[in-house]
Amino acid sequence: MIFNVEVEIMEGQYTQHAASTQLEALSSDEHLKTKKSILPLLSYPGYSIAYLEDRPGEGTVGLHIKLGADNSTVYGLTCRHAVRGGRAKHESYKPSAHDRQYHISGSQGHLGDLQYDLYLRLKSANIDLKWQQGPIDKWETCYKNYNPKNVSPPTEKDFLNLKKIKDSIEHDNLVKEALEKIDDRKERQIGHLAYYPGCSISSRQPGYLRDWALVELDVRKFTLPPANKIFLGSPSVKYDELRLGLTSEPYTRVMPMCVSKIGQKSGLTDGIISGIEAVVRRPCRDGAVEYSWEMLIVPENGASYFSEVGDSGSAVFNKKGQVVAIVTASNKGQGIAPQDADETIPRGTDVTFATPIQWVLDDIEDFTGQRPWLV
Repeated sequence: MIFNVEVEIMEGQYTQHAASTQLEALSSDEHLKTKKSILPLLSYPGYSIAYLEDRPGEGTVGLHIKLGADNSTVYGLTCRHAVRGGRAKHESYKPSAHDRQYHISGSQGHLGDLQYDLYLRLKSANIDLKWQQGPIDKWETCYKNYNPKNVSPPTEKDFLNLKKIKDSIEHDNLVKEALEKIDDRKERQIGHLAYYPGCSISSRQPGYLRDWALVELDVRKFTLPPANKIFLGSPSVKYDELRLGLTSEPYTRVMPMCVSKIGQKSGLTDGIISGIEAVVRRPCRDGAVEYSWEMLIVPENGASYFSEVGDSGSAVFNKKGQVVAIVTASNKGQGIAPQDADETIPRGTDVTFATPIQWVLDDIEDFTGQRPWLV
């Protein structure tokens, strides 16, 4: 026994990360590129998963997996609460040809936000184009051959800036056209719910509250076969692409490490798994209170948040690309009005909750009778 050791017990609110259809407008080029993940043509995890029917609720497909010896069917792994579809707490679901719940990539609200942001960006870029193109055109038509006013000719930098603006407009118009083609929800349909356990404590792993679901994907909607590759946009890494895999080492509870995740809402972020764990208390209207264990992840120094609402299901991986967990929830911004959030919540103090991936995969095997493996 250890005596005279001071500890701090903290209590916080736990909010699962299935998003509503009201998503924030995009605000930057980098954010825009991340939000292109709503296109159902991408073959890499980190894209959104929403209902085909017009109802709130949205999460992230964190991994592509297969089951047992079946080499043809690909499933998208996400969180149970992101695709629950109004089911009772302990209700489970397995494949049925007569009762299918279909899903799309990107809710209508999410798509609308991206389209509106593109409209604003194109409007602003076309104004910039006129300002940049005007002096160059005037030089060519008025001063190039006769220059009594000694007007300075356009510089190489002027032409480079003009090309940059034109390239940006061309790129955004291509994205705009692609989004218009999938404006109908059915055009973004990527699969149907296949496996979904009841919300209960795992019989194999005490303390693990099952929160996973598998969506059977329609691989015809992908430009390439679904894979588990992540494109890294962080300046701290020297490679652009990372293939995700699993570690052969057994999971241990105290395992501090630097990790990353890519989610449909907040994109690629870096954080640190804490050696401290959380006990989560979940009251429920249609069942008893459940208690479960969760990993805690905090953002790296200087970062704002590791995850946001809509990132549920995102794969958490280390610097080697080994998946260690999936995101389930966070305490970000609870009880704070949106207009006051920046002033009230210190940067870099949010906590993300995550479930060890080995617990999830073991439970998938128990539920389906087939061993899951990464594509």
